[in-house]
Amino acid sequence: MGAAGQTGASNLRSRWVRSTGDTLRIDTLSIAPGSLSMLVDSAVVDPSMYQLDPFTSVVIWRGAPDSVLVRYRVLPLLLGGTVSHKDPSRSTTSGDRPDPFKYVPPRQANDLLEVRGLSRSGSISRGLLFGNNQDLSVNSTLNLELGGRISDKIQVLASVTDNNIPIQAGGNTAELQDFDQVFIKLFEEDSQRPGNKWELIAGDFVLQKPTSHFLTYLKKTKGISFDTRADLGGDRRMTIGASAAISKGKFARNVILHQNPPEPIFL
Repeated sequence: MGAAGQTGASNLRSRWVRSTGDTLRIDTLSIAPGSLSMLVDSAVVDPSMYQLDPFTSVVIWRGAPDSVLVRYRVLPLLLGGTVSHKDPSRSTTSGDRPDPFKYVPPRQANDLLEVRGLSRSGSISRGLLFGNNQDLSVNSTLNLELGGRISDKIQVLASVTDNNIPIQAGGNTAELQDFDQVFIKLFEEDSQRPGNKWELIAGDFVLQKPTSHFLTYLKKTKGISFDTRADLGGDRRMTIGASAAISKGKFARNVILHQNPPEPIFL
């Protein structure tokens, strides 16, 4: 392969190239489209005898000659080449060592509330309400349930539901009282003595007296309740419970202003 002398500022190149197969790389830079010409024995090679990829500077022959004189103009870069900001061959990664040139997003290894062993499920939905005689309004419903262990002995059950959550500017509920139903239960069971257990309930629950002929009541309340059961041995068991709650409901006061009718006039 030989090359003729060229001016350093010119992008015009001319050289003899020997063919060793059906694929020939002309240069390390991209070739300007339409600038390539090939000569064999002072005769121009028919363009139908080869196929040129100017971006990778590769010629594919249909009938390769022994040697050919090529003349072309080059672009200042190889458009079809691989471009990288860092040299991959200089990467020192091996084994379990991470690649410093590759970004890997961190994985969320921690569970909800930073506590493992909790199972959660639920749904949230949003809807648009509009009509001929009303303004556009946005409603939302929420249903969230939690269950599992928060320690080796203590388990938790929780349920939060709301059938109408107005969309607020902050994107969240302002107060816990805004939810329709909030139920949280903490309880512990002694595996050594199954008869001994305690449970703590907070939120909305039903206050009900055990089955009896006297003072039977059933009331939906909001507050806190604590019960503990102990096995005294044999058939004896002790149960102690205490509750503090208020009745669910809304206080409303209506003030009606009235006007006395005028006195009749007798003629």
